[in-house]
Order: sequence, then structure tokens, then C-alpha cells
Amino acid sequence: MHLPLIAPATAALKQLLVQNTWQRHCNGANYDIRSVAQKMKTILQTICQEIETVISRIKEEEALALAEELKKAKRIFVYGEGRSGLIGKAFAMRLMHGGFRVYVVGETITPGIGKDDLLVAISGSGSTSMIYHFAFKAKEQGAKVFLVTTNRES
Repeated sequence: MHLPLIAPATAALKQLLVQNTWQRHCNGANYDIRSVAQKMKTILQTICQEIETVISRIKEEEALALAEELKKAKRIFVYGEGRSGLIGKAFAMRLMHGGFRVYVVGETITPGIGKDDLLVAISGSGSTSMIYHFAFKAKEQGAKVFLVTTNRES
């Protein structure tokens, strides 16, 4: 698998490693560049495996339904808390690059949600109280709500 973003990270890591050693301030242990590179590779492989697992659980009809709702929406609002919120911001940026009118809930320029809008709510647990509250209010205003979660029971 080719990961084009790894090359800049590897170059930055090499700059941090002076004379092939890296002093960790937290415990004073020394690691040579090969050891650090191997650990990075292991971490990246784990991340890739986790992404593959998540992607394999996505039902095609659900992904197509979201794509249709994204196309039909007058405006798209993305909301998540914590790490889900960070992923939501990245998703919103991609949508913006694709020409969609998209807003991140909580930003200063975000207008009120209304009829014919779509809220994409992102919550790992599917039960984050603020997301639940905002989704309820969005539906009251006539917006559609799409939840992205790992918990199908939510």
C-alpha cells in the first residue's frame, strides 16, 4: 500500500533524529532510527487494519443514501464532538472543495439550520447528548439528519 503522506513525516522524523539516535525526555531511553521507523510502520499498519475493518462494515445502500441526501440538500451542516468533531471538520472541508454549501456546527459563521438542510451528525457512541439535542432541534426545523456512528442501536 502506498501512503503518499508518509514521506514528509519520515523526512521530519529523520530531522528529529540526530546521529541516528533519539533521546526520549520522558524516560531517558535511546532509540535508533531503525527502531523508531519500525515502530512507526507497526502503528501505521494497525491504523490501516482498523480503517479496513470500519470500511468493511459500511452498508453500500447507506453510503448511497447519504450521497443522495448530500446532493439534494440546500445546505449541509456537520457536527461532532471531540475526535468525531475533528473528523467532521475534515469531511466538511472535502465537501466544500467539492462545491457543496457546508457549515461546521459551532463555528462563528454557521447560520441556523432549516428546511431542506442536512445535518451530518458524527458520534462514535451514537449517544453524545449534545449531538442528540442538536439533531432533535434540526428535525424540528425541518432538516434531515444523518448519523454516522459505530453503534447501529443508537
